[in-house]
Amino acid sequence: MTQNRIAYIFLLKHNIIKQEVEMCYDHADLGQIELTIPANMSFLHIATETARHYALMVGFPEEDIYKIVLSVEETIANIISHSFVERKIASSFDIYFSISDPFGILIRIDDKGMPFDPSKAPHYDPDQALADMQISGLGLQLVRGMMDSVEYRNMGREGKSTLLIKYCPAPFHTKESAGRLWASSEESNEDSLVPLELTVRRLQPEEAIEVSRCAYKSHGYTFFNDIIYYPEKIREWNEKDLMISAVAVTDRNELIGHGALLLSEPGARIGEVTFVFVDEKYRQHNCLSRITEFIAKTAMEKNMAGFYSYSVTVHVISQKAAIRVGARPLAILLATTPMTWEFKGIVENLTQRISVVLFYRYVHHPNPRRIYPPAHHDKIIRQLYSTLGATHMFEKAVNGAPENDEEKSVIDTEIAEVENTAEIWIFRAGRDIDRELRNILRKLCTGGITSVALLVSIEDQTAQRYTEAFEGMGFFFAGILPETPIGDALILQYLNNIDFDYASVKILPGETESLLNYIRASDPNMGK
Repeated sequence: MTQNRIAYIFLLKHNIIKQEVEMCYDHADLGQIELTIPANMSFLHIATETARHYALMVGFPEEDIYKIVLSVEETIANIISHSFVERKIASSFDIYFSISDPFGILIRIDDKGMPFDPSKAPHYDPDQALADMQISGLGLQLVRGMMDSVEYRNMGREGKSTLLIKYCPAPFHTKESAGRLWASSEESNEDSLVPLELTVRRLQPEEAIEVSRCAYKSHGYTFFNDIIYYPEKIREWNEKDLMISAVAVTDRNELIGHGALLLSEPGARIGEVTFVFVDEKYRQHNCLSRITEFIAKTAMEKNMAGFYSYSVTVHVISQKAAIRVGARPLAILLATTPMTWEFKGIVENLTQRISVVLFYRYVHHPNPRRIYPPAHHDKIIRQLYSTLGATHMFEKAVNGAPENDEEKSVIDTEIAEVENTAEIWIFRAGRDIDRELRNILRKLCTGGITSVALLVSIEDQTAQRYTEAFEGMGFFFAGILPETPIGDALILQYLNNIDFDYASVKILPGETESLLNYIRASDPNMGK
């Protein structure tokens, strides 16, 4: 749809709304007006004219209407100029006009533009402005003075909301105390210079907003976990040692890349290397490898047992980075991520859901332990442990795996709604395991879950007995993962009516390719 066509629809909607509002004589009859306009200055007047007519119907005097219109104009101009500067595709945002409580006008502007940290909004200093001949923050200061309340709300992958409130003068009306103005700091339009020096170090608290921005530049709002779009949460998790963030900065102190070690709890024995991304302008400077190397060194300093990561298979860049820090491919999980995930400057037009390679590295090798692999997967499991340098003892249960004396199984199911996937963890397999697992799988599939990972301990002899039964339900081999909450685990996977094209998976030759070939041979869907 062309922008002219969009503008026509918006103007038509505006005119209809205007006619409806003019018929209102009771303030209680004023409903909410919603506009959606392109992030283009040419359409700014649509929002300001709507603000003018709505404020008039509410009953504001001309002096206040002028302030409301000017505030809307300044706020939206700031959003268009700064929030969408990095987006190369057509963008739009939503504006809502409604009645506030206490009585007045509430204007909410929702956009999915550049994230920003409300605590870093520029502050206008008149004396400094005269000395430096600059007016940064002046517009924001004006809005703060003209409206009774202005605030910013971070909405995660839903973007952000800016709320403007102006109370209408009336008898016995007491204004609420004014809110803070939190607005976007400026983003330079100049192309970044190639850095002569690159430093990788721990995140500093004030840099959290730049991490969110870098994530946005790299993946838009498609990241699987929206904590990365909350600067305040990034700071909090780093302070609590639930996230250990490493950042890459240029010699101009520009943050261009990020990676994190995510822990289930402070002091956890293993962690996931995740939220790894680099500004596309700097992807040819070995930035990704240096970030992952820093994280690996940090894990060693914290005396962790190991770390793992998931590398996508739409390209091999992150797979190479994992290999360079000594991690090895232990599993490949198919169709775990939606096609909507963005890889700016790397790949476009995905044809199927994204698969990931699970890489693992021991930071400190564990003492030898007994491993009970299912007989038909014994060879591949031995090979995977061998690549890690593990010296475990591979055994068979005496006279087969013993019956479990417990009647009820202990099973935990975790659903990732954004990715439309699920994990099933078997903490104990009781005599009801077959029935319980079938019921769980049925509910997941009828609920539209696309792919399911099943984790079973291979330090537990019962895994040898039940694996074939699980595979009879449609599960098939994915790999292994050491040091999980259930011990070293066998990973099986299930695809819910997916036509999967193995030829579209981009994989490194050698160990990873051999693992994919084994998984393909194990996939019961290949014969259908």
